[in-house]
Amino acid sequence: ARFTDEIYRLYSGYLAAGQVAPYEPAPLRASAYTSRLAYQQSIYNYIAAWKTLVATLGLPQLPLTEVAGRVDRLIPYYDYDKVLAYVLANHTDVLTARNSVQKARYNLQLAQITPLPDVDLLAAVWKESTIPPYVIFYQAQVVFPIPIWDRNRGNILSAQAALIRAVEETHRVENALTTTLATNYSNYQSNLKALEYYRRYILPDQVRYYRGVFQRRQADPEVAKSPPADLVTAQQALVASVQNYLSILSSLWSAVVSVADLIQTPDLFQLATPRELPELPNLDQMPQWLCPHHRLVVASAELPGAGPGWGSASKCSCLPVAPPAIPGPADRTVPVSPPSAPLLPAPRQLPAQSPSEKQPPHEKARELEQQLLQPPPDVPKKRKRKEESTQEAGPQP
Repeated sequence: ARFTDEIYRLYSGYLAAGQVAPYEPAPLRASAYTSRLAYQQSIYNYIAAWKTLVATLGLPQLPLTEVAGRVDRLIPYYDYDKVLAYVLANHTDVLTARNSVQKARYNLQLAQITPLPDVDLLAAVWKESTIPPYVIFYQAQVVFPIPIWDRNRGNILSAQAALIRAVEETHRVENALTTTLATNYSNYQSNLKALEYYRRYILPDQVRYYRGVFQRRQADPEVAKSPPADLVTAQQALVASVQNYLSILSSLWSAVVSVADLIQTPDLFQLATPRELPELPNLDQMPQWLCPHHRLVVASAELPGAGPGWGSASKCSCLPVAPPAIPGPADRTVPVSPPSAPLLPAPRQLPAQSPSEKQPPHEKARELEQQLLQPPPDVPKKRKRKEESTQEAGPQP
């Protein structure tokens, strides 16, 4: 957002110097607002993600702070055959299906032995105690049904069908888990390979291209005098690549979690080998200014009609120089830079903090919204000036 703002301000200076059309700074101003909107949305998403995290942990009173570790330091590398063997042997759906097979076998055995008669044996001994001669009696009884018509054939056939369904359900669950793992693993492999390509090839090339364009504008005065369209293009390409990289990194961890869900473990590295990714180019020390002095100044004699408040006497080769006045009729005006303000204001920089004054993470999080950049200024308009002398009058070439 800061870089886009400064590019817009630089184009405003080119417009004030008469080197670009009035509409050219407008898309850069729109880009500056888009960057600020994305920055503000990221703050809200961060706060919402933190609330979701503490709610999942059951610690809603936990204050907003920074999570330890780096998301791109170690990535779990899974072996498909190893994960598949573990899933087919230990997943709860597979164990449940196998238990259903054992249950169906017991039900079939019960249905098969149900027609067999149950034998009831009764034995009794008692003594007559009311009428003489008080004789002792003995009794034995054996009762069992004889199955002639009821063979329980219907229940046996039903139990056999249930057993077949249970056996096939095991196969269905194994096929479903294999298909799910293949899909998740394919997504995981695609994002992992894309992440490696971005870190090894794409981002380093984009950074190299951006630095080359920047250094060329610093070294070549002729290139530095022209509008920085090439630098804007390089910056936008680099930003797009970084955004794609962050999106792929998020998708990769989502794919890792989808694979770990099938393993049913809270440890993402249980069946994986932790490996480090290729080195990422340093994006924190990217050059953001078009001028090595961190400030674009304009000499008083650099622009026509500029007053003493335009800046110091030191010149900068990064500045656009106003074209010489073109003779023209009296009703034709030549755009000049406004004399009320410098061509480009000094950059807005956050005050540097010493290590002893560094704020804790939760204090930083509370001040995120306060660090938003101020809205960029309005698109400047060209001002009219009258002819300064009769020598400049004449037909427009």
